[in-house]
Amino acid sequence: MRFPYVDAIVNYNDPTALGAYQAVKAAGKDGEVLIIGNQMQPEAVQSLQNNEINGSWDFNPVESGIALADLTCAALTGAPEADYAKTVQTPAQFYDNQTVANFQPWDARIAAIG
Repeated sequence: MRFPYVDAIVNYNDPTALGAYQAVKAAGKDGEVLIIGNQMQPEAVQSLQNNEINGSWDFNPVESGIALADLTCAALTGAPEADYAKTVQTPAQFYDNQTVANFQPWDARIAAIG
């Protein structure tokens, strides 16, 4: 391992977190280095359940998409600029090995859109 004293790796997304896990495991450091992913992609759920990675941030892409669509519709339908020329924040949720069971998959969230 190039950096033998690493105690945590925060990754760009979940596939890179899974790659980091494989590298840590190959270096014989499994369980010694915390590995955090981002985006809570489907493969992260399985990895968290298997106690491979330690957590992942769900940036809530479904709610973000809805917010962007609402802003776009406002811009295209002649709404006042203040209705669409603004910053909208959507909540991010952190999941770990203990809370992954509470994660609602993206397709279930999409199906719930009315």
